[in-house]
Amino acid sequence: MKKSLMALALMLLAGLCFGQNTLVVVPLQNRSGSGIASDVETITELLGNAVARTRRFDVVDRAALEDVMREHKFQMDDWSSDSKSVEMGRVLNANYIVRGQVSRLGSNLVVTGRILDVNTARILGTAEMQLYSIDDAYELMGPFVQELTANTGVTPSRQAGKSQVSQSNQDGAESAGASAAGTGYQDFTTGQRWGTWALNFVPGLGSFVIMRDWVGGGIQAGASILGYIFLLGGIETTTTTDYYGTSEQSTELTAVSYIGIGLLVGSGIVNIVRSAAYHKPRPKTAAFADPAAWNLVIVPAEDGIEKVQLSYTLRF
Repeated sequence: MKKSLMALALMLLAGLCFGQNTLVVVPLQNRSGSGIASDVETITELLGNAVARTRRFDVVDRAALEDVMREHKFQMDDWSSDSKSVEMGRVLNANYIVRGQVSRLGSNLVVTGRILDVNTARILGTAEMQLYSIDDAYELMGPFVQELTANTGVTPSRQAGKSQVSQSNQDGAESAGASAAGTGYQDFTTGQRWGTWALNFVPGLGSFVIMRDWVGGGIQAGASILGYIFLLGGIETTTTTDYYGTSEQSTELTAVSYIGIGLLVGSGIVNIVRSAAYHKPRPKTAAFADPAAWNLVIVPAEDGIEKVQLSYTLRF
């Protein structure tokens, strides 16, 4: 009797926490080989964060998902089956499942996703995006998730009944959160990149002043200083005297001087490449009071509830 009452109370608590829009983001399948395994994990994490930021769903925490899979001896390959996905979604008390894969298309990555209704086993939406580099995932993940979830009929929570002032404050906070996660985050402009390249006529100056790129600027400054030291230090001056007693001086570059030339050329190459390719770092901020970061998972057993897990995901 006591166990039944506890089970009922915890189920009510889960209902209050999650409502009817609990969603599981399944780790994306890697179809491109072990060389990009870490990138696939990063893309999966970005996907889960982007879904949570829509305010439409309560996203099940990754650690809780893994615990439930271990408890019920589910395998990761089971998510590729619609029937198994529905079964596991019900065990997790989830209403929606997002799954997908990362594949190669030439030298680029293609991320595909689909969202499944656990109750009807119906696919509600699909989306895909092409990544020319892993950095593109920050800018493209937001539109990818919007397309993926557009036909679910789930509206963002905590929007109704807001005054214009409080709504404006919330929009500003969500915009800041999106910037912190990389979505819509303003990178360097073409003018800033050209300015950096030009100021680096004094090695590292543009990198320090405009891009705040201490690594790139340090490499350029260090390589240039060493280059001049080696170049000048490796020059040998020879004096010769002919039959009539006339002296003549000649200079010659040694191997040390050629090392210096190589360092100077390398510094110039770093200047060009770094100015064109360096991206502005994301600010290290965290949302401590984000309700979408709280997750509650109930693991059912044959005679009641086996385990309840409450977790908080802190995203930087």
